[in-house]
Amino acid sequence: PLAILWPTGPGTSTRLRINLVALAITDAVIMGSMMSIGAVLILYTKYMFDWDTFEISVFISGLSSIRVIVLLGVFPLINYWFRIRPRRRRERETGQAYVEKTSGADRVDIWVLRAALLSDTLGAVGYALSRSQPLFVLSGMVTAVGGLGSATIQSAITKHVPPSSVGQVLGAVGMLNALLRVVGPVLFNGAYAMTVKTFPQAVFVMLLGLFSLGLLATFVVRPHAPHKTIATIMILRLASRQPPPFPAHKVLVTPATQRFSMSTSADAAEIKFGPFPVTKQVFLKTQHSFGVVNLKPILPGHVLVCPLQPHRRLTDLSGAETADLFATVQRVQRMLSCVYFQTDRPEDGGSFTVAVQDGPESGQTVPHVHVHVIPRVAEDMGEGEAVDEIYVKMASEEANVGGALWDVVSRPKPGGGMPRVEDACRDARKPEDMHAEAEKYKKVLEHM
Repeated sequence: PLAILWPTGPGTSTRLRINLVALAITDAVIMGSMMSIGAVLILYTKYMFDWDTFEISVFISGLSSIRVIVLLGVFPLINYWFRIRPRRRRERETGQAYVEKTSGADRVDIWVLRAALLSDTLGAVGYALSRSQPLFVLSGMVTAVGGLGSATIQSAITKHVPPSSVGQVLGAVGMLNALLRVVGPVLFNGAYAMTVKTFPQAVFVMLLGLFSLGLLATFVVRPHAPHKTIATIMILRLASRQPPPFPAHKVLVTPATQRFSMSTSADAAEIKFGPFPVTKQVFLKTQHSFGVVNLKPILPGHVLVCPLQPHRRLTDLSGAETADLFATVQRVQRMLSCVYFQTDRPEDGGSFTVAVQDGPESGQTVPHVHVHVIPRVAEDMGEGEAVDEIYVKMASEEANVGGALWDVVSRPKPGGGMPRVEDACRDARKPEDMHAEAEKYKKVLEHM
């Protein structure tokens, strides 16, 4: 059952696996500590402060009240201020309704978890150091604020997997919690029994170590690292609504069918992007255009659509070539929507940056007209105005689509008036990776 926390295969990534394991550890810390420390707190307060049942009940009730206030008051405010309010603002600005997507834990989830575990950690420090009742009660109040974590952790985990796998993930997490429900109290009660005469605070040192582990685990988690799968059901639905193909002898070849016919297989003729052969990277070919995967994509799914003829400028294209080029861009958008947003309608489930760098001063480094088609998700370039950072990157080395191919001769520097953005960690991809991506897109297009 725990294998779901280390998924492999198409759509998975190392980052996804690290996130799931780190969040599972965090969940184990939060839930395990809640199950393990309760009985010890009662025994400790009786031993250290000579509290009776009434005082213990007041203390426990006070902590529970703080947790309720945090969960019903503070948490909704955080959700409204950092999620609902920005979402409504974007809807007003764009005029489009927000569509919920499986996009992994976001920054709000991660920072709420960090704040909750930091509160728990500080409270554990207070428990270990306090020798007076007021300080001990204050420490308990600080740990109660950590209740924010319990409201966030399982949601953060399930955001990483498709809906069909949510049950498996919750089952794996539930299995870990069941194990901790048995092991945790045994360890904490046993440790307290062995140290109560010499160092009764030892159990809180253990608790501090546990919370510190959970806090460190949250710093391993990165936002927006979901399980990316091709929506098979969506593709089948698309295929089912296509009319059955004509028998070969009944196909009518007209200027219209010639103009809009599309092929997802490589033709015998070599296809070039500027001076570079790219036939094996081509995933779509029409009468006048072709789609090709990118050597150094700025974001996942970043592809190019180009005219077959090596026109240098957009104004060099004929009317037929221009119409075909942008019809192909639309087709590619729908295909990428199936792959990355689980819908064939970009307006229903995803956003795109569609851009043309027309001329060297705009950042064009290969003298062949090409349209950048880039799937976009929330905060993929950072928060707030950082969404426009993609235009800076397109005028930088990162959008030098000639890439390493130009290094054989003399690589042109990207032009344009925007500042350079260097990214030394972003390497050119291997040919086999590009071929695999092209084949994946071809298979999706065959069902559209």
